[in-house]
Amino acid sequence: MNRSIVQSCLMSGLVFLGLGSFSGCTSFIGQEKSASVWPWQKTKEEPKLPTRILTIWTDAVHHQAGEKAQRGFGGRVVFYADGEQPIQVDGTLTIYVFADEPGQESPSPERKYVFPASELKQHYSKCSLGDSYSVWLPWDVVGGTSRQLTLIARFDSSIGGTVMSDPAKKMLPGLSKRPVSEVD
Repeated sequence: MNRSIVQSCLMSGLVFLGLGSFSGCTSFIGQEKSASVWPWQKTKEEPKLPTRILTIWTDAVHHQAGEKAQRGFGGRVVFYADGEQPIQVDGTLTIYVFADEPGQESPSPERKYVFPASELKQHYSKCSLGDSYSVWLPWDVVGGTSRQLTLIARFDSSIGGTVMSDPAKKMLPGLSKRPVSEVD
């Protein structure tokens, strides 16, 4: 074997051991679980309690083969903690939908959609806004009357605490409620 290769390997080993000794008395074994030993190891972040919720709703029609088209609302839900960056959350998201038409107001929601923590994780995605959750709120088959509705999101964190979104007034397009008058 070439003597220079052996010397090179020994020198590399000594340099590596020497660099390891600069770490002091700290051992790689037994470090806290939250600290990474190696740069490629990711630490699991603890869930944070959001301080506010941003909801973006749009009326939409869902088409599925073999079934009648269904109208409802598609929503993107973004959670924020203290900073301006969206965060991932762990908990249950509930969307309350209230009638918002004259004479139909009620203190009770007309519909309630619940996304438990295990299911909410499946709705997670990263978009241009950052960490967010996309949800679909089916209402009825296409052909129903138009409705004025108010949507409110409530998040119950798995670590305790609750936060609610601002109410969002949305129109669910549909047929007019007024009877069509005959033309003279």
